[in-house]
Amino acid sequence: MEKLKQIDEIQKPDERNLYWVFVFTGKQLAIEDRYAGIESIRVNPTAPEDVRSYFVTLQNLCLYVWFSYDFTRSSCS
Repeated sequence: MEKLKQIDEIQKPDERNLYWVFVFTGKQLAIEDRYAGIESIRVNPTAPEDVRSYFVTLQNLCLYVWFSYDFTRSSCS
């Protein structure tokens, strides 16, 4: 069961994310890798502003999975 993180653990990665590695190199996935993957996905700049804003909100949620793995239930993986 998920629980509220302690205040001193908020900026620490969810330990379940520390098990991910790159298959070919065995290198452990870091938040920078997750950021690069999320940041590389773009929405068309001609899309309406509310769509672009919502998309960025989803990007942030997917990035925050690093700190709270249970957010993956929101389709961020």
